[in-house]
Amino acid sequence: MVGRIRRQTELTFLRDVGEGSWGEDGAWHESPRKLIKIRGSLQPFTMNKSSTLILPEGLKYNDAKVFYSAEQIQTVDQFEMSKADVTYIEGLEYVALGVADWRHAVSSRMRHCETLLVRRDKLPGGGGGSRP
Repeated sequence: MVGRIRRQTELTFLRDVGEGSWGEDGAWHESPRKLIKIRGSLQPFTMNKSSTLILPEGLKYNDAKVFYSAEQIQTVDQFEMSKADVTYIEGLEYVALGVADWRHAVSSRMRHCETLLVRRDKLPGGGGGSRP
């Protein structure tokens, strides 16, 4: 599917690559981050018959976008204690909230990841991604 998408966008995501720690000065220091550039198709969120992602209660359609790509974007994982990838779209911060992984589809033309990106300022508690 991603290979067939004509209009592709490159988004830059911030990904935590370690753990934060307390410094000798007594202040908390965030974990180091790396920039990841991923090409894909950025679409507005719509709820239709083919959609596999749903919005959490209280969020509106214009609070979210869907990003289709060949690479998986990291979401919060409470068991591995990992933070979600974060990106900026038109000056607003978006957090990767959910991923539908279709990379193992039978047809190679349909292999892709469908990622739900939600505005951080609309999430209760501010989301679980990396802060810049």
